[in-house]
Amino acid sequence: MADRRAWLLGLLLALVVAACTKQGEPFVPARPGHIDSTKVEGAESGRWTANNNPYYVLKSVTVPRNQTLTIGPGVLVIFTKKGLNLNVRGTLLVEGKAESLVNIRPNSNRGLPSAPGDFGSVIFEAGSTGRLKSARVLYATAAIRATDADLTIDGCTLSNSLTDGLSLTRTNLVLTDATIANNNPYYVLKSVTVPRN
Repeated sequence: MADRRAWLLGLLLALVVAACTKQGEPFVPARPGHIDSTKVEGAESGRWTANNNPYYVLKSVTVPRNQTLTIGPGVLVIFTKKGLNLNVRGTLLVEGKAESLVNIRPNSNRGLPSAPGDFGSVIFEAGSTGRLKSARVLYATAAIRATDADLTIDGCTLSNSLTDGLSLTRTNLVLTDATIANNNPYYVLKSVTVPRN
């Protein structure tokens, strides 16, 4: 009888997890603090790896000038509140793979679906550099914003933003195999290079 109860409890838990998980997105508890999570805020550099998943952004994160933050394959970055940003003043390298995407998204609130604008943006400031490969940036206010920066985006999806998927001012951009969808305005691009000037 105890084995049957344990089996039924396990089945019930699996059904709850399946019901709360969107297709293609890993299940993550609604609050940071479980044993295998990493909490980040303020100045960050170095390397984030999937071994320390998920990375909960508690306050806006800044990559300082002359420093690099590398986000490795399979990393899950979760912004815990609206208005929080990943500010890049130095270099951001996002090194996802087709079979192991980097996901940057907001926290689901009590299992409810995320909504556009549930976190701020990935912001590249003047003089910064970014290379994003095989990543998804979902449910931001504006997925990526850049001013006077150098940016390469390859194999990425920028979707479901409240405003722009990609907002650039005087920025060198190489954009390849990207989907920019369900934002305001709506774009889907296969390959384009947009030089500064």
